[in-house]
Amino acid sequence: ARVRGGIGRAVGRSSDRTWHTQALNFSALDSGPLVAIAYCGKGVPATRTVAKSAVLQDGDTRTLTVRCPKHSRLVNGGWRGDVTWADAFVLAREAARTSRRSWTVAAINNSSPGTLTAYAYCTKPHKRHRH
Repeated sequence: ARVRGGIGRAVGRSSDRTWHTQALNFSALDSGPLVAIAYCGKGVPATRTVAKSAVLQDGDTRTLTVRCPKHSRLVNGGWRGDVTWADAFVLAREAARTSRRSWTVAAINNSSPGTLTAYAYCTKPHKRHRH
């Protein structure tokens, strides 16, 4: 999620039919829309979620890369960072596809220890039928 005047907090699939995103706006003067997009349809191949987590200490920056299994491909990715006003404040700075099978998230923690989780949503390639 890209948010003007703030930062995305968590982006990912929360169930087979639901996509979830959250954001924090740090500026009352600079607001903008938060948009989540989900592509759905019949015949869409099933996805498998692969996750990788790391604990970030105060002041840590970390990059996590999660990779789809062999013979599968990345459809999309997501991430979640612990954010509580009293403790952890893990914020993603970047999240993107980095190869056909990989999703990478870079984050920073500005408070007590917190967890960053990167998610890859993977599917097997379609089999081509010969006529």
